[in-house]
Amino acid sequence: TTTGITIAGVTGSAGGAYSQLYNPYAIYVDSNRAMFILDTTNYRVLKWQFGVPLGYVVAGGNGAGAALTQITTSYA
Repeated sequence: TTTGITIAGVTGSAGGAYSQLYNPYAIYVDSNRAMFILDTTNYRVLKWQFGVPLGYVVAGGNGAGAALTQITTSYA
C-alpha cells in the first residue's frame, strides 16, 4: 500500500480553477518552498506558496496563443 499527500490540486478532479490542475507536466520548488507548476492543458504556470490552499497564475492562463498573456506548447 502506498499513501500520498495532496499538496497541489484537487485529487481526481481536473479543471481550470486555481485549486485544480489539468495535465501538470513539471514542478519546480524554489528556496522558499514555493512550487511552480506547468499546467499544460490550461496553458498556464501556477505558483503555489507553501501552506496556501490555492495557486495563482504567473504566466499564461488565457488559452493557447502568442499574446503576452498566453503560452502555447510548453516544456520544462
